[in-house]
Amino acid sequence: MINRITALLLYVCVVLCNPTNPNYSLPLDFPQIAVSINNNPDSGYIFLSTYTNEQPIINNYLMILDNLGEPIFFRKTNGYAHDFKVQPSGHLSYIEALSPNSQKTAYIMNNHYAIIDSFTSENYWMDNHEFQLLLNGNALLGARAYRTVDLSQIIEGGSPVAQVEDYIIQEIDQNKNIVFEWNSADYFELTDAPHIDLTSQHIYYVHANAIEIDTDGNILLSSRHMDEITKIDRQTGDIIWRLGGVNNEFTFLNDSLDFQHSIPTPFCYQHDIRRLRNGNITIYDNGNYKHPKYSRMVEYHLDELNMTATLTWEYRDSLFNHSPWMGNVQRLQNENIIGAWNMTDFPTTIIEVGQDCTKTFELSIEEYFDDNNNKRGVWIYRAFRFDWEGTADKPYLWENTYDNSFELNFVQFGENNVIQYYIYHGLSQDMMSKIDSTTNNSYQISNINLGVTNFFQVSSHNIPDIESSLSNVISCPCLLPVQEIYMYTDSLDFGEVAIGDSTILDMPIFNLGNTQLEIDDIILDAPFYININDGSLGAGENLDVQVRFVPVATGEYSGIVTIYSNDNDEEEVTVQLTGIAVELSVDGHQIPDKFTLHQNHPNPFNPVTTLRYDLPEDAMVNITIYDMMGRVVRTMVNTQQNTGFKSVRWNATNDAGSSVSAGLYLYMIKAGDFRQTKKMVLLK
Repeated sequence: MINRITALLLYVCVVLCNPTNPNYSLPLDFPQIAVSINNNPDSGYIFLSTYTNEQPIINNYLMILDNLGEPIFFRKTNGYAHDFKVQPSGHLSYIEALSPNSQKTAYIMNNHYAIIDSFTSENYWMDNHEFQLLLNGNALLGARAYRTVDLSQIIEGGSPVAQVEDYIIQEIDQNKNIVFEWNSADYFELTDAPHIDLTSQHIYYVHANAIEIDTDGNILLSSRHMDEITKIDRQTGDIIWRLGGVNNEFTFLNDSLDFQHSIPTPFCYQHDIRRLRNGNITIYDNGNYKHPKYSRMVEYHLDELNMTATLTWEYRDSLFNHSPWMGNVQRLQNENIIGAWNMTDFPTTIIEVGQDCTKTFELSIEEYFDDNNNKRGVWIYRAFRFDWEGTADKPYLWENTYDNSFELNFVQFGENNVIQYYIYHGLSQDMMSKIDSTTNNSYQISNINLGVTNFFQVSSHNIPDIESSLSNVISCPCLLPVQEIYMYTDSLDFGEVAIGDSTILDMPIFNLGNTQLEIDDIILDAPFYININDGSLGAGENLDVQVRFVPVATGEYSGIVTIYSNDNDEEEVTVQLTGIAVELSVDGHQIPDKFTLHQNHPNPFNPVTTLRYDLPEDAMVNITIYDMMGRVVRTMVNTQQNTGFKSVRWNATNDAGSSVSAGLYLYMIKAGDFRQTKKMVLLK
């Protein structure tokens, strides 16, 4: 233990060497930020969470930035994060999902950046657009419910098995009990959405994106696909009034209808609804169905007695004309307005303007493009400015890996009394020991155990003479060449196969190591056969092996396929094979006794899986893959087919040929009057 005098001397040294900025390097996957205007904006810091599909080049982060674009806090999220903000209670919150198709959770953090609570919807899939933490400790959030509706009797050309997505509002108390629930299906009609194709398979007619507690305690709801703001009685659930859309009850004053739009109201496809201190409301008007298209931040005065909506202020950017998705409006303490703009042809930008529409602040996120010069950028769902004081109770740790080095970086956000940091190392997360200390915010790794995974944490030594809790854990990749074979399954079941026929199943071999894996030999016995006997796999690559079952006599078959490789720990891997051979029918073909859609194999999979199905009679067959939003991802089969045992392979691409993200997917077969749906999981 160093004495207090030494500690004070170290502290003076650190402050003198680093008077303002800690000497760390931002994560290599941190979005590039540029401030172009900083002209006397309001006080406080910028709060945002980035959303991108460009991992690992760029990742998703929560961040709090000063007016120079420098972070005073950031944290990489495990998945997609939305709506990072300060709640009225003074706590931070954000909504996160590990993938677009997974359940969302709202997390609550204190001013030490520690997660102290979480909420998710009960009985439904939580929506990622809004989370409000009320002063009584209750939470208000949105969720999605799904039902199958026969629209063929209602809409010309409608699907007999349309998947309709309803919107749920839930208020949940601190004990996670539902105290209020509202379902759009009880109050809205599908035809309230003027831009939705009601003949499609998935009907997403609401697309609610904002919930606001009004000054009288009732609820304001923004429904993008309905062009509507709805006021809802928080006690009964009844609709009090409807602003915009096909059911508009207000007369708009002082606003322009200088565009061709199917609904005679001045905003459409909007985001965000907020009630201001002066009683007015703000909306982010995306304007997707205006002709010509343009976006704006608007403020209306609502006379709820005479049912008029008077435009009192608007901002339209001369350069960033149209922001087709996301966006918000926040009125600040000095009456400036700030919001996020997400464009297709410009970088995602945060804009703050005064009442005279003069820009006082502008910050943009560097955009990224694919090989076809299509924007593959970083998006911001909402951006806010809040006064904030936060001090982390432990350091935050991340690594930057370069060609021949591995660097730890760390900082204890908001803590000005750090004397030095302690470096901990271990070969297990549960067995760490202190190996060094530094007065810097970075540490170069050397003299560690090679060929195995190494784990690291840091702590801080603060004034007074106190060591903080340990940081988050990070791992260092193996530094010696490692070959690691991986199989998604240890068994393949071919089911029933007719004599003289055959069935093929995929058995991909993966190399999870960091150097080349040699498959020396693959051995198996008849009636099982493979398409390849050996091969070389680079780091992260896979070998597409197919196993064929070709029976020659009836009966049950079993076998073992053995794979020999130069894997460091497992030179021999086996997979169990089973199948049943059955007699041919009279006409030479085995005929299934019923329609069946089998579970895909392998499952989970990456990147190829096989969908098998049985047709006991000739039929028009359609097999379609959907995401969990009900959107069509890939049409695999859409043709007349003869009776028999069938299969089709999916390589995790959509109809455009682009790879899809990891997550949960649905696949549905329609064959005559037969319908069946199953789930499958894509891993990456």
